[in-house]
Amino acid sequence: MATEDDTFESDDESMEGASGNAASRSVEQLGKQLQKLVNRSVQEGFGPITGSAVYADARLAKVMGRPVTSGDLRAEATPEQIERVISRVISESTTATGAAGFTTGLGGFTTPWCFCPPTSRAHSSSTRTSPAPSPTSADTNGPTLM
Repeated sequence: MATEDDTFESDDESMEGASGNAASRSVEQLGKQLQKLVNRSVQEGFGPITGSAVYADARLAKVMGRPVTSGDLRAEATPEQIERVISRVISESTTATGAAGFTTGLGGFTTPWCFCPPTSRAHSSSTRTSPAPSPTSADTNGPTLM
């Protein structure tokens, strides 16, 4: 069995190794907590959002014509019913994503018209109609530094 003295060759290396181990443990703990949070969100949902497992079970119950609370629906479902549920969930997700993208694009299109003053829109699209200024004696002497 290796001891801590066998693992590190010098005091400097042991200090770096100890802080590295502490950081590694912190990252591992953070990863485990994140994994627990994701798993809980999938199973139970988060806030007003339904968990994806509950969502899929509700779709499967509807396809099977049974209440959601009637046992383990996944074990009793046929492969055709499961395929129908998968297709429906994909279709609903695609529709929701498309609607969100359209709404976002519409908001981006209307933002300049709502928040930019009309004068800035007019100047950016129009050409200059006033005559060019005539050169003065200051302009003919060359560039000046300010």
